Amino acid sequence: MDTLRDHLNQLSFWHLDVGPGDLPVDGDPPARVKWLIVGAGMTGAAAAYQLVAGGEDPDAIAVIDGARPGLGASGRNGGFAWRIPCWEEIGPWRAALGEAGVRDLLEAGAESQAAVSAFCERENVPMQRGGGFDIAERPEDLGVMERHAAFLRDAGWQSIEVRPQCPGPDPELGPVTHDAEAFGVQPAIYTGRLLRASGVRVSADCPAQAKNLFVTGGAVLVNTPRGGIEAERVILATNAFLWLGFRTWVGDYPVIPGRNQVLLAAIAGEADNRLWGDGTYNHGFDYWRQLPDGNLLLGGGRDRDMDGETTFALGPNDAVLAYLENEKLPRLTGGRPAEVLARWSGILGFSPDRLPLMGVLPWSEGRIGLAAGFSGHGFRYHWSATRRLIAAMRDGDAGALGVFHGRRLGEQNSHGSLDIS
Repeated sequence: MDTLRDHLNQLSFWHLDVGPGDLPVDGDPPARVKWLIVGAGMTGAAAAYQLVAGGEDPDAIAVIDGARPGLGASGRNGGFAWRIPCWEEIGPWRAALGEAGVRDLLEAGAESQAAVSAFCERENVPMQRGGGFDIAERPEDLGVMERHAAFLRDAGWQSIEVRPQCPGPDPELGPVTHDAEAFGVQPAIYTGRLLRASGVRVSADCPAQAKNLFVTGGAVLVNTPRGGIEAERVILATNAFLWLGFRTWVGDYPVIPGRNQVLLAAIAGEADNRLWGDGTYNHGFDYWRQLPDGNLLLGGGRDRDMDGETTFALGPNDAVLAYLENEKLPRLTGGRPAEVLARWSGILGFSPDRLPLMGVLPWSEGRIGLAAGFSGHGFRYHWSATRRLIAAMRDGDAGALGVFHGRRLGEQNSHGSLDIS
């Protein structure tokens, strides 16, 4: 199966809602550019937009994608713009990164959320305010949630609160952490309008792989099916697909694919947003979002078949879909009748510690940087991550990466090719 082209054949609900020009494609890439971005999802689009906003000539930047803009995880997720981690993640990150590191993560999340909000309002990207809930589903977890909420409030996040029960049809859902500042976005339109607003050239059906990319003579040479490209600097923004095309460069710290099943359901008698905003639960594996028309987006369930969902292939997983439709959907709707309107899947990229794999490849003379493996936190970190990566590459300032310091790339001093046939 051609896993990149497969994206074209299974559109998400978000893709069906885009209009003409929302996902721009411009033809063949230019032969020479200053900046080449591999990947036309939200991370690549944010990188292009920020380069232009920082003074770069749009004609000196090109974006290429192996399929089409926004058809990877960026157009298949729940569209959650959350600024804080799940309550279960904060503890391990505090142990691994220290207090300063976690505060840096919080600041990165806040920066991205503010930037996404401002851009969406300026460019009329559909948004949905209403806050977000992170549900533990076990009363014994209440103490842990309260401790981490106190840490967040001490760090200045006063809108964070813990409630013993989640408001809604199911009285057994809870306890919950609530963030009143969370909001939802139409992710496919957001990605496309970032690209359009940047004014850069976007080329589709133009994959890049390690075996066709070389650093030589003060430039990076990239051979693609649409022609060769010579670039001063290259940013790899391919999330899970980094592992398909560039595994030999980051093999000591893998980005593992995780397929997520998603469905959209109409709830009998539901005409507005009464299911309390966006939410995650089941230890972060599951999530929901009720849209303004009352329809419910419900996704996740990977933990029901981790082996089956560790794949680059799109497609339905009957066991996971049965769990979402027969167990989770009735709980969220209070048992009301619901009709499934659409089903789709998407591929996320997961790193071992659930933080982005990010940095400048040491052997590349500072010319190749990457930001991938967002582990379901793409909206939370894509904007701040790309801003920091651009600063590190342009100014040679590794300190600009902050907590995203690319330590996992430090031992990578050689590269080769990868046969993915």
